[in-house]
Amino acid sequence: MIIRVVCGNLDLSLLIKKEGERMGESFDKKLSKEYCPRFGQIAVELGFITLEQLKKTLIEQAEDDVAHNPHRLLGEILFEHGRMTYQQIEIVLNKLFNK
Repeated sequence: MIIRVVCGNLDLSLLIKKEGERMGESFDKKLSKEYCPRFGQIAVELGFITLEQLKKTLIEQAEDDVAHNPHRLLGEILFEHGRMTYQQIEIVLNKLFNK
């Protein structure tokens, strides 16, 4: 699924990956470093996830990285566990990029 986010005059198209699909790993890590802390904060503030769910997701993301598994974005992990829907992820991304 592709989520289109417009930030000012910049058009960003982000792919929410289905199982087996991969975006460039370096792109995923760059997005995570820049936006994941805010993604999680916004998702909690909107009531889509709890603080405890965010903590578990961040731990899972870090464990993947330590184990040298492919890097996954927070939204991807939350979706895989059924904690967020595509629509909720889209709402968070729009808030994140449109500030």
